[in-house]
Amino acid sequence: MKFPKEQLVDIVKGVWGNTLSIHPTLEGDAPDLSREESMVTCVHISGEWEGAVTIGCSRSLAAELTAIMFELSTCDVADELIRDALGELANMVAGNVKALGPGSDHHLSLPTVVEGEAALLSVPGSQKLGEVHFECLGAPLWVALLEKAKG
Repeated sequence: MKFPKEQLVDIVKGVWGNTLSIHPTLEGDAPDLSREESMVTCVHISGEWEGAVTIGCSRSLAAELTAIMFELSTCDVADELIRDALGELANMVAGNVKALGPGSDHHLSLPTVVEGEAALLSVPGSQKLGEVHFECLGAPLWVALLEKAKG
């Protein structure tokens, strides 16, 4: 499937704007999260087209996004709520991607969230269709779209 980078940018900006009233700024370079506690979430899309959406950011940004989503202080957000919020954001992005994919019979998986210093999430058997990098609330955020490798 061809998926223009601009479409992924528009989806992310739409989800962040509608859900959080935040407008992330597109950045060119990949963020360096190697020295930070970070979080990565993934939602798989299955059906006529198979792929995944992954989102990564620092744990502190994930906590800020959670606080905004649930109208709480960052001091009041529990780890489980942070994982839930980040997974839900990935679910919303994946839902928008799913709607643009070929055919109409697609399903989303439950979100998976990994966290830790320099957290990394791999989806074996996939190839990257696109990745976009943002600045959000002064911190880096990235979103990638993967597709099941052919062959």
